[in-house]
Amino acid sequence: MTPPPNVPPVRPARYHSIAWPLILILVGVAFLFRNFVPSIPIWQLFASYWPVLLIALGLIRAAEVLWAFHTTGDAHRYRGLSGGGVIWLVLLCLVIAGVSRHGGPRFTHFGAGGLDLFGEQFDYPVSLSQGAGPAKRLVLENLRGNVTVSGGDSPDVHIEGHRSIKAYNQAAADDANRRSELRLVVEGDQLILRSSEPAIRIGHRVSNQMGFGPPRFGPRGMDMEASMDIDITVPRQLSVDAHGRSGDLTVNTIAGDVNVSAQRGEVRLTGIGGTAHIELVRGSLVRAADVKGDVDLEGRGSDVQLENIAGQVTINGSFSGTLEFRNLAKALHFESERTDLKIAQVPGNITMDLGNFRATDLVGPVHFVTRSRDIHIDGFTESLELEVEHGDIQLKPGKAPVPKIDVHARSGDIHLDLPPNASFNLKGNSLQGEVRNDYGEGVEVLGEGRSATLRSVNPSGPTVTIATNRGTVSVGKT
Repeated sequence: MTPPPNVPPVRPARYHSIAWPLILILVGVAFLFRNFVPSIPIWQLFASYWPVLLIALGLIRAAEVLWAFHTTGDAHRYRGLSGGGVIWLVLLCLVIAGVSRHGGPRFTHFGAGGLDLFGEQFDYPVSLSQGAGPAKRLVLENLRGNVTVSGGDSPDVHIEGHRSIKAYNQAAADDANRRSELRLVVEGDQLILRSSEPAIRIGHRVSNQMGFGPPRFGPRGMDMEASMDIDITVPRQLSVDAHGRSGDLTVNTIAGDVNVSAQRGEVRLTGIGGTAHIELVRGSLVRAADVKGDVDLEGRGSDVQLENIAGQVTINGSFSGTLEFRNLAKALHFESERTDLKIAQVPGNITMDLGNFRATDLVGPVHFVTRSRDIHIDGFTESLELEVEHGDIQLKPGKAPVPKIDVHARSGDIHLDLPPNASFNLKGNSLQGEVRNDYGEGVEVLGEGRSATLRSVNPSGPTVTIATNRGTVSVGKT
């Protein structure tokens, strides 16, 4: 007899739990009801009682298991959470617990008109005037928002603008506005502008209990966020200090010094009679134009634009955007982890980003050490020292006489254009590449292949050295 084929046993059907669908339905109904009745504090209730959802989930699952055992005798027919589901549930609980312990979620508000991020915005006018007295310096303390400071002929300080408060309702915004008064305080020769903040910090979302303990309902218990957009007119001869602030800062036509310590935002300076010192934690654009004193910039940021600077320019830090320099009357020194640049003067312009460096009309001596950049310099005097790890280099000095040039690259092509009939002592070679003479008479190629070098026929004048480990070395004529 033929044995019967192996037939796998028929397993009883397994059913998914209805707990999750029921909870989703209840949550959806609650938020839908909140849209029609905005006075119900759904987020605050959720922040306090969200563990009820876990209890409901467990009770529904337990009831399903008991019912299955009572009707079929098999409690395994209902499938609970998988291993991945348990992990996601634990992570979700940790996130909700971390958010709700500070008085509820701080990122979304369901209003009558639908989903509104960070609540609704309410604007309030800001107006303040006060005499400057003997003050020599205006100090901005921990202001959040956009601030413009302009120098004028009046001996008084005038402040005009508005404060924007994002809150869940008008009552909460009105209460926050009343407790966020701007004040001008005279301390010695300083005129300090600060915001009184007994219960709300400008630019920070807070609750009535400063984020600790259970949430309180009503206008004083709502989360809020505030910022300002103000114009400040001060006597022109004052200096300006701005410390620990976030937002864009603009300073115009100030005869004194400007010192800025900013966390984030743009800094724009125009018509500054003294020095400018800028320290950034994580800035974006820094622009300074028509500054009669030195400019010092340090920290981390993105774009930098400096134009018509009469003093020295010193930049120390990491800037990931585009750096532009035009008409710098004195020395420029830029130092970062990847770059060390020193130039005596920049009557022309420089544009530099993470991959390129282009410059026109530089007064040397020029010292430039960088890692990976393509470099193009057109018009430079005095001496040039250039060292690049990776990148192509194109150089064209100014009119004769040719300055001393010393260029080395680990990897990349080097091309140098020299004036006709100029005096120079050329030494050019490539260890793993080729050399090319596009200059013509006055320059010769010695050797062949990888051992070839470029030399002046009648060496005289300054030494011109161009060398690369891997790449092509060539000399042409302007």
